[in-house]
Amino acid sequence: MLTINKLLPQGQGLAPVLIKRAETIELSLDEHQRNRFDTTDSAGRALAVSLPEGTVLHDGDVLVAEDGTMVRVLAAHAPAPTRGKPIGIAIKAAAAPHVHGPGCKHDH
Repeated sequence: MLTINKLLPQGQGLAPVLIKRAETIELSLDEHQRNRFDTTDSAGRALAVSLPEGTVLHDGDVLVAEDGTMVRVLAAHAPAPTRGKPIGIAIKAAAAPHVHGPGCKHDH
């Protein structure tokens, strides 16, 4: 099991190509706020994360293991709602009636 004890916020100081190549872990909102937990990365390796008290992880952060292995944090997506109207879909409001007057530029 790899022990992770270092955080690089948003991969600060790393080349973008290194960040893209890093294995990933997907964390729920609850897990983002924990500083000690066990998880498995996208390569199937067991990880023991042990960060300072009060650490909050964000999507895009990079964790570094004791041996230098890097792991990128991804936010887990919430499942889509199963009932009711989906969130984020625009609903068209009723059209306001057209008021004819000066400057009206269409045929009547």
